[in-house]
Amino acid sequence: MSRFVRHLPIGAEVQPDGSTHFRVWAPDPRDVRLVLECDGGRSRDVAMTSEPDGYYSAHVAGFGHGHRYRYQLDGELSVRNDDDANHVSSSFNHEAATNHKAVRASLHTCATSR
Repeated sequence: MSRFVRHLPIGAEVQPDGSTHFRVWAPDPRDVRLVLECDGGRSRDVAMTSEPDGYYSAHVAGFGHGHRYRYQLDGELSVRNDDDANHVSSSFNHEAATNHKAVRASLHTCATSR
């Protein structure tokens, strides 16, 4: 059983502690990364862990409500993100992590984890 609170099988879901759990279904790529969009136009990519049945996941502390992210599949940024993601606000090529309580987190994760 997962230690993360999930309402949907894929998407970004802010956890009770303010961290975010990301999950995507990508059965064909061999390398799936999460690209976190940071302030100042910087980004940070995080390797996602392979799960059974073609899913990948990552857990990121300090990256929560409203922060933008994308997926990178075998070295190429995805054109579309989670169509069924939990409560995301979309713009072209980006998703923003949100939750029901609008938990705020700082961009400290991007600044200190390069």
